[in-house]
Amino acid sequence: MARMFGPRPFDFTDGVGMAARQNQDLYLAIFGGGEAIGKSAFMPRWGELLKEQEIGDVIAYLRTLAQ
Repeated sequence: MARMFGPRPFDFTDGVGMAARQNQDLYLAIFGGGEAIGKSAFMPRWGELLKEQEIGDVIAYLRTLAQ
């Protein structure tokens, strides 16, 4: 399905790509959505729904996908 989107979503299973991403950058993307990091507005903001620890848990989970 990712091929249907423009721009394509990031591949979280890409170990090299994920290693290049800092936790703070991922936090900002999750908290503020794509626009907060200069990316697509199609990525929603989750900062109003998730607590700081929950966003940290999402980041930890995303990191496991690249292992």
